[in-house]
Amino acid sequence: GGRFDEGLALLEQFGPEEVAALKPMSRVFRALVVGLIKFHLGALDEAHGIAQATLRELAAMPAQDRQDVSGADARVVALTQAVAVCVPLGLLEQADAYTNAAIQVAQERAHPPTQAWVLSLERWMAYRHGDVEESIRLSKARLALTQGLGLDSQFGAGKVLLGRAMVAFGQVEEGAQLLHE
Repeated sequence: GGRFDEGLALLEQFGPEEVAALKPMSRVFRALVVGLIKFHLGALDEAHGIAQATLRELAAMPAQDRQDVSGADARVVALTQAVAVCVPLGLLEQADAYTNAAIQVAQERAHPPTQAWVLSLERWMAYRHGDVEESIRLSKARLALTQGLGLDSQFGAGKVLLGRAMVAFGQVEEGAQLLHE
């Protein structure tokens, strides 16, 4: 509901000692939420630092201790957040490196919900690079995968992203229909 300041105040009630005492995945989840709030509040440098620290914590964590976040590999969720922060900061090469790291995780893991997240990142990278046809292809692949998995919110978001790419490619009527849906 846009009450980011309240969410941040709630999470910042816990001091560094209390946060350090949390289980590793609890720290990761907390960092993802704080980073997302900072992003929405426009504190991009802070959100970037949080994303980098979260990625370091996940990299140091034994694989058996990592848990999925929102149904996807926690590393991909953290990499997605890092990409989202890097783009408005103008760190496009770093955003591409994070996207490629997410692609590697998805290939290694072979986990369909994680692959759906990564298809979105790949689509966004193609769009940033001006390859709208590839963005459309990846968007359609993501839609098929999310629909097959019953991931309704990702399917809806995928329609928006595909619609935007189609409009950019000159397929205005088809793209507008997807945006409307």
